[in-house]
Amino acid sequence: MAKATYLLQGKEQDENHQNQIIDILNKPHDQIFMYSAFAKERSVDDIKAELESNRGKVTALVGIRNGITSSQAIKCLLNAGVKVYAVDTGSSIQIFHPKTLVAVDSQNAMADAMVGSANLTPGGLLGNIENSVFLELNLKDKDDKAFLDSFFSGYKHLLNDYSEDNVILVDSDAVIANLLDEGRIIDETTVPRISSVGKNSIGKQGIKKMKLSIGKHRVTRVHNATAQTKKAVVIGSSFSGGVTEVWKSKELKERDLTIPSGRGTNPTGSMLLKKGAYDIDQQQYFRNTVFAGLNWKPKAGKPNYFEYAKANFHFIIDGIDNGVHELTMKYDSRTNTTSYRQKQPNVHLSWGDAKSIIRNRNLLGQIMYLYKVDGKQDEFVIEIKDD
Repeated sequence: MAKATYLLQGKEQDENHQNQIIDILNKPHDQIFMYSAFAKERSVDDIKAELESNRGKVTALVGIRNGITSSQAIKCLLNAGVKVYAVDTGSSIQIFHPKTLVAVDSQNAMADAMVGSANLTPGGLLGNIENSVFLELNLKDKDDKAFLDSFFSGYKHLLNDYSEDNVILVDSDAVIANLLDEGRIIDETTVPRISSVGKNSIGKQGIKKMKLSIGKHRVTRVHNATAQTKKAVVIGSSFSGGVTEVWKSKELKERDLTIPSGRGTNPTGSMLLKKGAYDIDQQQYFRNTVFAGLNWKPKAGKPNYFEYAKANFHFIIDGIDNGVHELTMKYDSRTNTTSYRQKQPNVHLSWGDAKSIIRNRNLLGQIMYLYKVDGKQDEFVIEIKDD
């Protein structure tokens, strides 16, 4: 039967996860597995000597696309002889979030396990209030053996049942550089322009989301957003004054994302701005409130009742900054048409060169948020993510 002990970090100075992990790594084991949602170089470096003494025995699964895990931390793990897998769920909302250490001594039929809340970060191993349960397993005991078998079943599921885009073997500096370039990990020496994570290569398709079996909340929450209940959301350090949510869509459809819905259909290249999740007058709100500060004017060669305006939009897709794109909007000012009397939307947002970002079936069913950069008349943020 397993011997269980409990640690509450922050209660006593020497009772911390760093010391406990070092103690486990100093014991004889032939296989060691580490799961961490986040990893920073300082914390990996603090246990690097013990990792090196177990060179070739340690496998680490580390979460990415979270704005915290760094290229320096992953490189430090590699240099210590750790086999590293980076786990990207394809979403910045549903992320890889376990914190587990399992070390197996097959010769003596023993194992050590740590399951808790501590990441491979300075706060996780030393500074935060964290807790974990530590188990000393006797693998001759059927219940202890069943616990270890269950862990390995989950480990094999992660490695075998998801694509190489989701669970990435990081075995070289080139792989690290690619993850950094795509914004899935950060560089600790720079401040990310968007706090979610860095930038993505222009035109690169999004990573397919991992299909997770997710439980349901017992209580359903209803979102009653209106134009009068905007909330300030600070997305990144480049927006010193923050941003304000001004609109939220319903689930995105093929028409919104300029995706052909079938044979013989042609994408329009634009999106009609509708009520979405907001209780607004869609014929007035976008032209006269959200984009009121833009320079609206007719275009040569077009009917005068069409007004056009341009603005800069930052695109954040599933936590990845896809850069800034100048987009054009068209407003139909007529009030004597059938569509106007039927209260149909009258502002089109043309995707322009952002079509390569938007035209992505992985985004179907997700939610688009529109933010206005505070203090700027012509700067906005479009964020698409799971609600």
